[in-house]
Amino acid sequence: MTPPQFGYWQCQGIGQPARMMLNYNNETHEDTVYDFRAKEGTKTHWPSQKFKIGLPFPNIPFYIDGNIKLSQSGAILRHLGKKYKMYGANDNEASIIDMLIDLSADLRLGLAKQAYSQPDFEKMRKEMIEKNVPVFKQVSEFLQSKKFLMGDSITIADFPIYDALKWHLAMEKDILSEFGNLLDYIKRFEDDPKIKAFLSSDKAFKGFFSIKAHWGGA
Repeated sequence: MTPPQFGYWQCQGIGQPARMMLNYNNETHEDTVYDFRAKEGTKTHWPSQKFKIGLPFPNIPFYIDGNIKLSQSGAILRHLGKKYKMYGANDNEASIIDMLIDLSADLRLGLAKQAYSQPDFEKMRKEMIEKNVPVFKQVSEFLQSKKFLMGDSITIADFPIYDALKWHLAMEKDILSEFGNLLDYIKRFEDDPKIKAFLSSDKAFKGFFSIKAHWGGA
């Protein structure tokens, strides 16, 4: 039987949560890392391979498992959440998880837009601090004293929220200084043996964005 396939760039980007999820669940899969500098026609040159994979909506990240052929990072993450029972205990919890995933997308994509469009790092940093510290306060109040976002167990919401927090910490090391529970949450998440194993692997890319970004590029 052909193992599932996952494909994304050689950076964290919007593919990191799903890539981390697959490793967290020990799913045997083929992980194709597309190289920003790959030569045309090679296996890791995404534009050359884009229409050869059989995706209905060709894009990356993608996930293929038999008849399941998905692109779009949110769709992949939610599919894996259902597959591995990490999407909450009921429909109400699933809806809250959806909200958290969308919130993480706002935080991550907002920073990405600045990283690609704003060459002045200090200006970008100032704007992101002013814009997102109030949001992190809300996340802190939502988390309260829980181990993870939804309670004692990791769900799919934790992966993208973790990325959002870490990216902003890389931009400004003191951005979460007022929110001790978020810093504790990050450490607790990273101390999970499966997360720790992923973060020490060659798939835990240091770059957040592509080589075209002014900050955080691969």
